[in-house]
Amino acid sequence: MKGLTWRRPGFQQSDTEPVVCVSWDDANNYADWLSEKTGKSYRLPTFEESQAAAAAGATTAYWWGEEAGDLCTHLNAADASYKRVTPGTTKAV
Repeated sequence: MKGLTWRRPGFQQSDTEPVVCVSWDDANNYADWLSEKTGKSYRLPTFEESQAAAAAGATTAYWWGEEAGDLCTHLNAADASYKRVTPGTTKAV
C-alpha cells in the first residue's frame, strides 16, 4: 500500500519482530551491510533453500502435496493465463 514502509508498516510492531515492507534489494543490501559490519557472511536464501524451508519436513513431492498442477493454488507464480495476457514472456510454469 502506498505510504507503508518498514518503519510504518500499517500495524503495531515491536523491535523483537522481523522487518516487513522491504524490497528484495533492501534485504540484499542489508545482508551485504551486515556481512561487512560483522566480518561474517550473510545472504538471502536461494529459491531452493526457501522452498525447503517452506516444506518444513513434508514427505510429499511438493510442500503442498503430490500434484504439480496445484502450484498456482499455493504459489504466486506465472501460469499459462499470465503468458496469454503478457506477450513476450518466455515461459509459464
